Amino acid sequence: MTEDDHLDYEATKSLRGVQSVMDRLSNILAAGSPSIKDISYAVKMRAKDDFKIREKVLKKRKEGKPNYTVNDIRDIVGLRIVNLYRLDSLAIVPMLIDRIEENSGNNETNLFLENPVEEVHIYSVNPTGDAQNLPKRIESVFVDRDYGSKTGIVEKAGNYTSTHIVAWCRGKYGKHHVPIPIEIQIRTALEDVWCEMEHQLKYKREDKTTITDSTSVASIESCVAHLDVMKTLNDGLAQYGDQVKIQIDEIDERVKRSSRTRLAEEPTARLSEFESFAGLVKDKICEALGESREVINDYSVDSYSGSSRNAKLSEVLDNIDKFVSSDVYASVSDEGLKQEIEYVFGMERALIRFELGKGLGKSGGNQFLLDAQEIYQKIELDFPERGIVQYRLGKVLAALNNQSLGVDKLNSLVENFDDTDLGENHWVKASALRLIGYFRWEEAAKYRDSKNSCINFRTPGDAMQFRTLTLEAVDYSIKASAVVVDRLPAPNEVPHESDRTMSISNVVFFVVEFLEAEGEWDGLAEIGVDKDKFQSYLAELSQFNTEAFVDYRKANTLRKAYTFLGNFDRAKEFADLAVKSLESLSFYDRGGKTAEEKVLRECKQFLHSQSTVAEDGVE
Repeated sequence: MTEDDHLDYEATKSLRGVQSVMDRLSNILAAGSPSIKDISYAVKMRAKDDFKIREKVLKKRKEGKPNYTVNDIRDIVGLRIVNLYRLDSLAIVPMLIDRIEENSGNNETNLFLENPVEEVHIYSVNPTGDAQNLPKRIESVFVDRDYGSKTGIVEKAGNYTSTHIVAWCRGKYGKHHVPIPIEIQIRTALEDVWCEMEHQLKYKREDKTTITDSTSVASIESCVAHLDVMKTLNDGLAQYGDQVKIQIDEIDERVKRSSRTRLAEEPTARLSEFESFAGLVKDKICEALGESREVINDYSVDSYSGSSRNAKLSEVLDNIDKFVSSDVYASVSDEGLKQEIEYVFGMERALIRFELGKGLGKSGGNQFLLDAQEIYQKIELDFPERGIVQYRLGKVLAALNNQSLGVDKLNSLVENFDDTDLGENHWVKASALRLIGYFRWEEAAKYRDSKNSCINFRTPGDAMQFRTLTLEAVDYSIKASAVVVDRLPAPNEVPHESDRTMSISNVVFFVVEFLEAEGEWDGLAEIGVDKDKFQSYLAELSQFNTEAFVDYRKANTLRKAYTFLGNFDRAKEFADLAVKSLESLSFYDRGGKTAEEKVLRECKQFLHSQSTVAEDGVE
């Protein structure tokens, strides 16, 4: 094999496994909330072409490194993280180090090798005169993470500005894994554009031996000079942009502090009664609680399956624990205030554990729920008059599949409202009643024959139990709807609907369930519900929030409700809405047994039957 053939072979060999590295690296950059991709302006990745690997080796040998080989190349895989502002590097670099360390080790499942970082170069045009002292600040991040011996600031000739990290990855090739070097570059968009321009011109300069006329050579050299001037302007713009970012960040931080202070109003209400709740103590507590409420309130229907929300909740829990062990907390001398702070943070810890328990479900969530139960029970012993503790404990017990204990706790709270500290119009008074109604309906559903799409029962006893529990569910929901709540619910209480809206929604749903099973209105008279009363609930619900009906489940319930009232025009409206909602979510009737397909099938059959009635001229 000739030397050229050997070099070609080595260049090709060095690319084995690079695709697996790039695929896994892309996943790592997208991990977390926010991810590196989220906070970057752009992320670029490439594998070096085999012919360019060969060219680089030959060039290095020509420049005075005769022993240079393919194994000396460190940018077989190149990753470029492009920021909008230079100061964004201060957020990107710690996240990048975290991702590298989280995915490093001797195990073949790790993308990065053990101790993968080989070197870090922080290239700067003027490291000592930088307006924001950015090179030194980036260096300090690496030093703090024990990479100081591998890190250096380089004043680069040619106006080059960027941070380079060389690390080693593990690429999969067949059944084997091979070490692959990767060069990570972090720079701004302005720097990236200039570098691309400089790179193109550089290749033309290197190839100028083929250009013989003096005019062309002079033109290229003139372009280089202009490009240097442009880089100087570019650096000035970049640092000017940093000043803009600093001002924007200050505005954002003020807005965040204001928002978090507002979110912390409810849990800190008791603390505000103390004169010593002020200054840094107040700021730190509001920050911690506001951050907690910010995360807890940020959920959608599917959020409990999202790992990012669970990660955020765990982080908030750590921040609360850090505050309790901080000097700021230790400085509180008022014992009364200290006791209330312990109560507030205890409640917050339990609430976060409750949310984590629901979020993790069977995959480790039970322990978080048990922890929440233990915290609430301890707080209840210390503060027996505080109704919200009993309310939250009831919810935890129900979530632990001790629904009867949960209902007993909530019933005890309802029966002894007057002995608690809850005000006349406190949201807990509505929510506790509504929850009991919901749990009663869940209990009733156990007596249905689940093998059938319509409501059927295995025994007459099951039918009677279903009837009794469903009527109780309706009754509790009606009582909940009658409670006037003077403010929005606290976290994890469905923030986009009022208490009355939620209660009336439940009334309508439970009544429909009852009518599907009984077929008659007579039983509902026991709790004061007739067609006129039910019609008024429907009218009020429609008035509250028509956008909520886009949910196909609510739309289908309202279709059934108006059908029972004999108002087929309104029933058709909601049937059509349910169909459109499902089809917009890409659900179609393929004869399956999923809940979505069943609703779609029922609504289409209903619309077809109504169309047939209209064609026959029957009104």
